Amino acid sequence: MGYLPWMFNLPTAASHTAAIAQLKDPQGFSASYGPTTAERRSKWYLHEAATCCRWDGPSWPFATSQTLTAVENLLNDYPAQTYFSAADYINLLRGYAATQYKNGQPYVAEAHDPDADAWMSDYDRSNHSEDYNHSTFVDNIIAGLIGLRVQRDESLVVNPLAPPSWDHFALENAAYHGHSVTVLWDSTGSHYGQGQGLRVYVDGTLAGSRSTLGSLTVNVGPVVLAQTIRSQVNIAANGQRLPQGTTPSASYTSPYDDVWRAIDGIVWRTGIPPNARDYFAIDLRRPQAVSDVRLYFYDDGGGVRRPASYDLQYWTGNAWLTVPNQQRSGSATATSNSQTKITFPTIVTSQLRVVAPNNPGDGNGWGLSEFEVWTRAVFQLRNENSGKLMGYDDNGTRDHLWQFVRAPGGWFKIRNLNSSLLLGVQGASTANSPVLQQYEDNGTSDHLWRVISSQGNNGLFFAKE
Repeated sequence: MGYLPWMFNLPTAASHTAAIAQLKDPQGFSASYGPTTAERRSKWYLHEAATCCRWDGPSWPFATSQTLTAVENLLNDYPAQTYFSAADYINLLRGYAATQYKNGQPYVAEAHDPDADAWMSDYDRSNHSEDYNHSTFVDNIIAGLIGLRVQRDESLVVNPLAPPSWDHFALENAAYHGHSVTVLWDSTGSHYGQGQGLRVYVDGTLAGSRSTLGSLTVNVGPVVLAQTIRSQVNIAANGQRLPQGTTPSASYTSPYDDVWRAIDGIVWRTGIPPNARDYFAIDLRRPQAVSDVRLYFYDDGGGVRRPASYDLQYWTGNAWLTVPNQQRSGSATATSNSQTKITFPTIVTSQLRVVAPNNPGDGNGWGLSEFEVWTRAVFQLRNENSGKLMGYDDNGTRDHLWQFVRAPGGWFKIRNLNSSLLLGVQGASTANSPVLQQYEDNGTSDHLWRVISSQGNNGLFFAKE
């Protein structure tokens, strides 16, 4: 729809704002389950729209969320105007909320009938849009209805578009600049027992209040950068299909699919396979110590079904063998995309695969939404200036590999994978340019580190004094 520019605050001329009024015009985009994606006055309105996939009238959640965001920006970031009010926004949001259901249950599909409580049937076929998630309904509730408006500095503006007649509402523990924000509106003070009016809390402390609904600016303090280093990582993931990363293969792949889809977050299927059984395999590119595999079998209720059984195997260097002593959890649930977690005593291998029979007699194959291998996070510490690993060329040895171990207070210990010793500062020096060393864990502060994000994939390390 044509309101996308307001989503990014691009229009500058006041005369452009008149276009927003078409959202209320019965011959424009107004609809009970709208807005529509084309003006009703157009001769092409709903032209052949019963057949997927048309943007000439059906109400698309993706477009509706963009339009709502555009209106939120108009009401918050632009000068006062008379074309669209907060009450108009609430009516538009109510229509959007009404489309978030099917048969009385929460549901989002591709496109909705603009005038009836029904999804467009040809847009809501099996294996087409039942997992459709192009809706930003939650964002519209938080940024529009509740009114959290992000700022570039250390402040936060809360400007609810909710009706003043509402008795109460609350948003708890919203993450903002590394802080936790809670917004309460209690018209009498009796519902939450925290006082009357609009109240904003930052990290549990009252940061600002006012007696009526309206704009309120509070100070949240400096941005707090989260420590994002994970103790475990999925080493099978390769969403960017990097040549040095994990690579997939399969004995057969549906001509409509791609073997990469089981490790990049989509779905891989055998489709209607010619084989009695098929495998999906990953090459980790080098020997890895693994003990945790997670499979997400796909089932569309039709041509692709969960396999009745499967075998997880590893490559010994000469042959494929069944992974010994597997402990499986979650395999009893027969729902699509549910996790099957497989743990086992650590093995060292460069390749893994799952082998499963296809469903005999009905031509049904099987598929995976995701094949994951979780293991300890191991890093190389490379200097951006010299390009060397802790002052030495990368020769592939284990002494160049380090593991981050969580310590209290958001700090990390950095343990060498070869020696099991910790990275520390010689003599616990706090001077500039100290000598780094590996040392046994003696509990001193020079063994504690934090990482601050820098440009690209780089980071700045600093030790606790």
